[in-house]
Amino acid sequence: MKFTKYCIYFIFITKYCVFSCFPFLCNRSFEVCDLLGWTCRDDCRYQCMWTTVGLYQAEGYSVPQFHGKWPFARFLCFEEPASALASLLNGLACLLMLLRYRSAVPRQSPMYHTITAFSLVSLNAWFWSTVFHTRDTYLTEKMDYFCASAVILYSIYLCCVRTLGLRRPAISSMVGVLLILAFTSHVSYLTFVSFDYGYNMAANAMNGLYLLNICNTCIYLNKCFWVSYCVNDS
Repeated sequence: MKFTKYCIYFIFITKYCVFSCFPFLCNRSFEVCDLLGWTCRDDCRYQCMWTTVGLYQAEGYSVPQFHGKWPFARFLCFEEPASALASLLNGLACLLMLLRYRSAVPRQSPMYHTITAFSLVSLNAWFWSTVFHTRDTYLTEKMDYFCASAVILYSIYLCCVRTLGLRRPAISSMVGVLLILAFTSHVSYLTFVSFDYGYNMAANAMNGLYLLNICNTCIYLNKCFWVSYCVNDS
């Protein structure tokens, strides 16, 4: 019985609430939020989301998730204002450090172009994160998730280039090809097979742990190299 009520409330938001709200909100005048793509149906879904939350709490249920996300109170035209602001500040910090790096490091530096490319990949990810938290759509959600995965995979490549690629460029090239194939497979699965939130989170967490292990291994090997170098030199 409890499960039946749970389903009825979701039917309410997807059918009755949106259907009855739609004609009313479509008679409204032009608003600033329209510039960000907020349509009448989008406004109805937002209003009905909070109506459903109120019904759940009135019946003693916990706050439900909508499309895998917790409900957020919209501020002006921003769906998730705190997250959008945090993403924007991260992007600005990344841009500032890129400008400082380019002004302090000569272009002839072996890692100059690799680190510059990593900064641009990170900037792109923070840009789409800001857009996604401002306005959640089918496109912005995918771009946010895909670009975040690209940053993690490029971090692995950057680590390989920094530790091995300068002396063995063939190895870093092979790693780069493998990472491009992994990224292509990841994006293709989420796009053409199933946009699985659990799989995306697990894949990014696995790549993050893999990056951590690579960094720890490289630090250990680098330490051993310098210890051996100092001993032989003395």
